[in-house]
Amino acid sequence: MTTAPHHRRLFPRCAFGGCDAGIAAVEFAMIIPVLLVGLLLIIEFGRLTYSKVEFEYAVSNATRFGMVMKTADTTRVKQAVSDNLILLNPANLQNVTVAEVTNADSTRTATLTASYQVKLLVPMSDLKSVTLSRTMTFLRAK
Repeated sequence: MTTAPHHRRLFPRCAFGGCDAGIAAVEFAMIIPVLLVGLLLIIEFGRLTYSKVEFEYAVSNATRFGMVMKTADTTRVKQAVSDNLILLNPANLQNVTVAEVTNADSTRTATLTASYQVKLLVPMSDLKSVTLSRTMTFLRAK
């Protein structure tokens, strides 16, 4: 039994879920927000990790400066933290303190404490920044 060429189907081919046209666009529209959020989280994690490493490097170099330089007073040690921040903004440094103590054996030790505030690119709820802190104790030269 053959049908005439001008015969129309009673039900179109795409009716009731039989058509796949445009499904890729719909799937892309559903998955792109998840991918973008994941990308932003990866970028923020990378920035925080870099900032932590760079900040700890600056504090470590400032303590090394304080150990080696006999004439370095606490102001110069504090300035050394700011000077060693290579790609970070020194304006975000907070609470840089140096406390010196003379020990019973006449040696001097100093404790350097510093904080650095990293502002997030995309504030997440109430979290707009992360504060990194580091404390190092070192022996002062005589």
